[in-house]
Amino acid sequence: MMSDRNIRHGYGYSDDEVGYAKFMRHMKSFADALMHEYSLARNIPMNSVLSSLVSECKSRAATIPKLLDEYNWVKFNA
Repeated sequence: MMSDRNIRHGYGYSDDEVGYAKFMRHMKSFADALMHEYSLARNIPMNSVLSSLVSECKSRAATIPKLLDEYNWVKFNA
């Protein structure tokens, strides 16, 4: 997610350091909202969100950034 130009451009961010910083802040906000909404929708505690998301998405991601990377890659490259 951090270095994929197609993903950054898909979200409308430039290739310079400002675009990168804005993109990373956007991904942080996206991850926070995703985890919160998923927790509420599935009625599970926040500390169980990652493992539940990984299982539901049939992913092997060990972190939220990796899970978002997989999602974004499919969204903008597949």
